[in-house]
Amino acid sequence: MQDSVRVLHFIGDLAIAGAEMMLLKLATRSHGPRFTHAVVSMDRDGALLPQFREAGVEVLSLGWWRSPLRLGSIGELREFVRSFAPAVIQGWMYHSNLLALAERRLAASKAVLAWNIRQTLYDVNNEKKLTQAVIRAGALLSRRPTAIVYNSATSASQHERFGYDASRRQLIPNGFDCEALAPDIEARQRTRTALNLGENEVVVGLVARVRPMKDHANFVAAAARLAATHERVRFLVAGHGVTSSDAGILAAIERAGFRDKAIVLEERRDVRNLFNAIDIACLSSAWGEGFPNVIGEAMACGVPCVATDIGDSAAIIAETGRVVPPRDPAALAAAIGELVATGPERRRVLGLAARRRIEERYSLASVVAQYETLYEAMTQQRLATGGAPARMPAADH
Repeated sequence: MQDSVRVLHFIGDLAIAGAEMMLLKLATRSHGPRFTHAVVSMDRDGALLPQFREAGVEVLSLGWWRSPLRLGSIGELREFVRSFAPAVIQGWMYHSNLLALAERRLAASKAVLAWNIRQTLYDVNNEKKLTQAVIRAGALLSRRPTAIVYNSATSASQHERFGYDASRRQLIPNGFDCEALAPDIEARQRTRTALNLGENEVVVGLVARVRPMKDHANFVAAAARLAATHERVRFLVAGHGVTSSDAGILAAIERAGFRDKAIVLEERRDVRNLFNAIDIACLSSAWGEGFPNVIGEAMACGVPCVATDIGDSAAIIAETGRVVPPRDPAALAAAIGELVATGPERRRVLGLAARRRIEERYSLASVVAQYETLYEAMTQQRLATGGAPARMPAADH
């Protein structure tokens, strides 16, 4: 019997966010006879840790982000890499890509190396100073990995213009479990009742943790315009940090004058229930998005989307929703207003088309298979570090 391909993933943390969720879906769905996965988290234990461990995926949490670097943890990491003996080392996002490269060398591992870049690069100056330096270092070192996986064609092109080696490009989009994420009338009724939402109210939802790139201010400004002209429209904002005073979202809604029409919730685990409860999903980001998970999740639940034209959002949504320029509240409000005015039946038709698009192009089974094919091709060829991987068919965005 052929040994399984052992894949060791490096990632910044295990919080509930796009890259972390995709890694969870890949590692738990693929973990089995053909592949064995393990994870190194640069941070302490995160909210997703129990799900990795329930699936039998071994996790080492280093705690480096929030505490001083311990010399003992460096030795612990090296021993973890050597004992797991990976055939593939996969970094996830900028900092972890560099750690994966460094640790492969320090542990004298013969594993082939892949990087994973999950965001776009409209302007490197949007990033923190340390992240800017890491991105530049990644460009200089980008011939070292055998493959660089991008979840967005826009991201790949932007990074290659910045200096990342184009010959390493592999496009693998985000994938969605269309059984776990699906239209659900009972969940809709139950959740709307819990949130005190009337069935005739049109609910516009933004599900995103607080980060500058998400541009919550754009959504609030657009919502204020709609609230002034649409009596039955309600607005739902949910995500990590949105209720904190530091974020200032509640205060901005108060100043905009529609607090009575807004529901603001902290991070939720029941995204299926939340998306089924809303009528229109929105993403108001200004930069950074590659393949926004929330767009795919909403579409899988049969919800039409309005998003800013960042990353591959326009290609993902296509004719099933609306796409507008970033940082333009008037355009965002107009697009949302168009879907409000079109009525429930037309929104239902658009939502069903959105779900079909996810099923046909971005199913989790298809995306996991693409990663597995890449890993097998890399290990079978056993290319020297810096060699070019076999070309895998890129997903059609």
